[in-house]
Amino acid sequence: MIKLAFLTTLAVVALPTYAAEYVLGRDYQPCEEKFTLAVSGSDVSKRWDCSIPTTKATYSEVYTADNGSQMVREIGGKFLVECSQSRVCSSVGSETYERGFFAGNGPWGEYVLTYRFYIDEDYNGNAVAYAAGRGPKFKEDPVGNPWASEKGGAPVAPGGEAWDAENE
Repeated sequence: MIKLAFLTTLAVVALPTYAAEYVLGRDYQPCEEKFTLAVSGSDVSKRWDCSIPTTKATYSEVYTADNGSQMVREIGGKFLVECSQSRVCSSVGSETYERGFFAGNGPWGEYVLTYRFYIDEDYNGNAVAYAAGRGPKFKEDPVGNPWASEKGGAPVAPGGEAWDAENE
């Protein structure tokens, strides 16, 4: 039993995610199907809206120009993303992000995201937009992980001492 407990402990310690508490509309936004697009024959693609409902049309952003001076530019509050059948998502091009900008991983289709958000999945595999710095790409549990609040984000493997202690 010592070997199994050691391997279980090692597996749990090696998990790359951490428990996360998310705030809807600030840290993440579930995607809602808006309409279906027909694509080449029998293939069907869906467009999903994952933007925060209060997203402004444009934002002012300070940036440093090539000559070192501080400048202000207006950027779009939302941008369109396409996810391929291989679940790789990129911007289709806008004043916010150039075409091909990596925007996460998600099911095949088109998504509307809020500036500084990326696409990934929740615990159940549904498309969700996460704020930059939050979510699975930043080593946090996905939204909806039942272990996150109760178990600290790290599931305990059956057969280990920790499992036995929790389930006596």
